[in-house]
Order: sequence, then structure tokens, then C-alpha cells
Amino acid sequence: MVETTVNQSNKSTDLHKLHGVIEDMDALAQGGFSEIRAIAKLALAALQTPEGYLHIENIVQALLAIQGKAEDINNCINCAAEDVGCNFKDARLYARYDAQRAAREREQPKPVSNETTGPDLKLVH
Repeated sequence: MVETTVNQSNKSTDLHKLHGVIEDMDALAQGGFSEIRAIAKLALAALQTPEGYLHIENIVQALLAIQGKAEDINNCINCAAEDVGCNFKDARLYARYDAQRAAREREQPKPVSNETTGPDLKLVH
């Protein structure tokens, strides 16, 4: 009977924690994506006027802000999901990373030891 009560208590605690994480993720998404939407609307509105093109650096800064906000939200949501063991792992993304790493390793020149060149021979690069 005690074990059943402990298991139910653990499930209740896990469910409560998961509920909190989901609420946090929703708040991050709503707040962050609202900011992104507002910045994008302003940048697009500026591009509909000649003055917007006179101050193109403002558009660049708006785009950088969108990029930064999207990265922040992505990291925060991923971290929250990871805390409860529910983060998405894109196997295709990791396969691309592995392929990129393998390609770079093949491009690197292999070191040549002095033993193979002999003392009188010089390496020319």
C-alpha cells in the first residue's frame, strides 16, 4: 500500500512539473513570437516607404533582432523540454553534422614525420 502511494505521489509531482514546463514554454512562445511578429511588421512597413530605404541599417537591425529573438526562444524552449526529458533530437541534423565533420577531417593534410623524409630532404608546401 505504501509503495502505491509513493508511486502516485511521484506521478503527481512529475505531472505537476510537466504542467509547469509546458506553461513556461507557452509563455516563451507567445511573448517571443509576438515580438518577432511586431518587429517584422515594422520592418515591412518601413520598406513600403522611400524613407525606409534611406535608413536601411534600421531594417538590418530589425532582422538581426528577429534572428536573435528566434534563437533565444528556441534555446529556452529546448532547455525547458530537456529538463523534463522531452527535447527533440533531429537524427538527420546530427547525420549532417557527422558528414560535415568527416569531410573536414578528409580535407586536413596528414602530418609527415621526419623519418619518412630523411635528414637531407626538405618538405615543400
